[in-house]
Amino acid sequence: MVTLKDVTLDYGPEKQIFNSFDYTFDKGKIHGIIGKSGCGKTSLLYLTAGLIAPQRGNILIGGTEASPGRRDISMILQDFGLFPWKSCRENLALGLKLRKTDRHEIRVKIDKILTELDLKDRGDSYPANLSGGERQRLAIGRALILEPDLLLLDEPFSSLDAMTRELLQERLLTLKEKSGRSMTVIHVTHSIEEAVFLSDTIHILNSKGEMHRVENNPSGNRYRTSPDFFEHCVTVRRELERRS
Repeated sequence: MVTLKDVTLDYGPEKQIFNSFDYTFDKGKIHGIIGKSGCGKTSLLYLTAGLIAPQRGNILIGGTEASPGRRDISMILQDFGLFPWKSCRENLALGLKLRKTDRHEIRVKIDKILTELDLKDRGDSYPANLSGGERQRLAIGRALILEPDLLLLDEPFSSLDAMTRELLQERLLTLKEKSGRSMTVIHVTHSIEEAVFLSDTIHILNSKGEMHRVENNPSGNRYRTSPDFFEHCVTVRRELERRS
């Protein structure tokens, strides 16, 4: 789904992030990226979204060049990225309106996603009147309502309390399954537990711009309390310590 070829990115002579970087992310999988702060995790998402351009190299999404404004990509940021002057319904409708979607279809899609996110009674509320968990659900809904082929997540749950974070992780998995489409997800996180719970594949990025792949086999919401989950968290932690 995503291929990076000979990518070089730096923010000046003393801050090189990637140097001739080659990597691929398989289609239809959930990919978790972990690594120390400053190693380039968010930069990798921005490159993939076409929000920044490398000094050299190519990023291909489904075989075509990454570029800003692509209709097959949605991104969820850590600060939710909601418009405070728009209601929940208006926030959800924004991307569909920009695509000139039929008004009736917009209403149907909004009603469906509000129900799936347990926000049915909050459609006319504004972000300031929502809890942190509700705002994050709304941000997830605004991304998924566009039915993207590629969903990029930049630590979207990091500011939430532990129980809300876990509930939204489970909700994200449920929504991906319900979509019935081969959506690819790439999410950046500092949490080993989150990466293990959500990801089919975990990618460890170090400060040298090198990536190491760790396969994972999550098995539903009960996986979080299974011995396999804790064992895999230890394995990933050891790999992270060894390769950072």
